[in-house]
Amino acid sequence: MADAVRSGTPTRNAEVIMERPDGSRFTALVNIRALKDHRGNIQGAINCFQDISAHKKMEEAVKCKNNDLEDFFENSAVGLHIVSGEGIILRANQAELDLLGYRADEYVGRHIAEFHADAPVIGEILQKLSCGERLDRYPARLRAKDGSIKHVLITSNSRFDDGKFVNTRCFTMDVTHLREAESARRESEERLAATYEAATIGIAEADENGRLLRVNDALCKMLGRSREQLLAM
Repeated sequence: MADAVRSGTPTRNAEVIMERPDGSRFTALVNIRALKDHRGNIQGAINCFQDISAHKKMEEAVKCKNNDLEDFFENSAVGLHIVSGEGIILRANQAELDLLGYRADEYVGRHIAEFHADAPVIGEILQKLSCGERLDRYPARLRAKDGSIKHVLITSNSRFDDGKFVNTRCFTMDVTHLREAESARRESEERLAATYEAATIGIAEADENGRLLRVNDALCKMLGRSREQLLAM
């Protein structure tokens, strides 16, 4: 107000804290301009106040929600990334970067297909998402910076604006260790089965009542019965 009276300097949309006689406070938006006579001499100034407390409360609430969302995105234990309708990675959280070993500047801004080990898979993923389909634990393989392959499950949906495909939001869950363990178990079972059938001694498995559950070829030959006959005994 003093600046307006002294030099005619206006103040536009300034936010100030006002205090009432009871000590309560509110935020006001003020606009100040000088009042001049017909010769241009400053005669005073006018100040217009607008109570924007409700707006500020809403602004603070939105800010808190945005902070919560930012914290959820950045500090989530699951990999998260946002991909544009053209397939460009717009954003990725630290868990996603740690999973693949890239820095943000090496990952964000590039096409998502560059990091998929199987072109047909990412092609199908993008096609489904562009049509508005939701992906739930969709299996895929990603190529890490060190060249290793990560087995992941992707959960994703799409955002449309006036019918236009804007972007996708993707959760990436690393299941590499589970796949490796499953593969090792399967290989172990296959080796056991091969050993079981190739053994030159007869092998049989029976339940607690003595019913035969499994027999190998050597036992069938030894007893002169077919596998079906033995498993029915």
